[in-house]
Amino acid sequence: MNGNRDRWASIASRSLAAGCALLIGQSIVSPGAVLGQPPRQLNAPASPIAALPGEAEQKVGVSDTEVTIGSCAALTGQLKERGALVVSGGNLYFNYINGQGGVNGRKIKLVSCDDKYSGEGAEECFYSCLKGKVFCGTLFEGSPQAARYVPKSEQAHMPMVGFSSGAEFIIKPVHRYVFQVRAPYVDEAAKQIDTLSNTLGLHKIAVVYQTDAYGAAVHEALNQALKANNATAVADIQLERLTHNIEPAIKKLKAAEPDAVILGVTGDTLPLLVQAGKQIGPHVQLIGFSNGADLVTKEAGKEADGMLITQVIPLLGSNAPTVQLYHKLLRQSGTSESTFSGFEGFLIAMTVVEGLKRSGKDLTRDGFVKALESIKDFDIGLGPKALLSFSAGSHCGLRSSVYWTAVQDGKVVLWSPKKK
Repeated sequence: MNGNRDRWASIASRSLAAGCALLIGQSIVSPGAVLGQPPRQLNAPASPIAALPGEAEQKVGVSDTEVTIGSCAALTGQLKERGALVVSGGNLYFNYINGQGGVNGRKIKLVSCDDKYSGEGAEECFYSCLKGKVFCGTLFEGSPQAARYVPKSEQAHMPMVGFSSGAEFIIKPVHRYVFQVRAPYVDEAAKQIDTLSNTLGLHKIAVVYQTDAYGAAVHEALNQALKANNATAVADIQLERLTHNIEPAIKKLKAAEPDAVILGVTGDTLPLLVQAGKQIGPHVQLIGFSNGADLVTKEAGKEADGMLITQVIPLLGSNAPTVQLYHKLLRQSGTSESTFSGFEGFLIAMTVVEGLKRSGKDLTRDGFVKALESIKDFDIGLGPKALLSFSAGSHCGLRSSVYWTAVQDGKVVLWSPKKK
């Protein structure tokens, strides 16, 4: 597993170094912070954020020639490769736009911050981004951190665009300054349970999830989907986040004798469980969420063969102009390997740029929010089934169809279920 990890880390590091300035926050950590607090954290008392005069607040990070935006993602720790890929994918597109002269006469400057995939790290990173005078936040990665960023966007009147997370609390209820590009985990969970139960005939379904906001999000999504299909999990197992101790879970899964196991975990825990899959049973079907696709193939490789993964980012099997542009820019940057995480970052950056274009020369935060909400059925180069749409009542842009992939020969490929 370490060999694959080193290779992936090298790819991510080269991509990130191509244009991202690394800024590690050094500021305040809220004394009441709870690691990876699930959605109820969104109603927590406001943290002390210094108020700026109205006009100054509207134009933070904006000059006549440049607009500064900030990213908070895991750049250290177990999720560092995924975080770096999301950021580098976004920066790839920003650099492309800057090479064409920028947006409305302004170049885009990205300040990338490390939140260490933790709630406390998110607090630190957020305040660093404020101090750095960024116009908006973007290219966020991880549900535990999103649980901190979403309420802070409201408190600071700071637009935030694009979380590499499918937690539903990001989009429901609608938060004025928060915009999401990808579809939520509830859409993936509905697809997973429907396919397992009604197409593949696998009714004994076990669920494994981790103890943080990511685990809570996928667990709730799966419970909703199971209930909709009049089913319950034969095993419902919670693991400590990012743990290497998977033996208790394996023991419980073996005892439950499931037909399928859905894995709502990340970090080292995910490939470890995948590699131990045969211990659960020789014919047990493993299921994963979209955010784990790159991690599984890089860390588990061919040991993950046969695993099924739902996807919401339209990367595979597409000749769409945006997919081709992503591949072209990757090659020009010296990185030939495309990833779901990198392409998600690319699409997030495209969304930010479209909002900046529609905002016009007089760029303000409120104007940027209104510009994003004006995007309706916009073709961003992914074809007619993946149109970008926002409105005042919906801040989830690409709620396109969930599709299936499978791991074959250590790579993610398209897969279509056949009814049994």
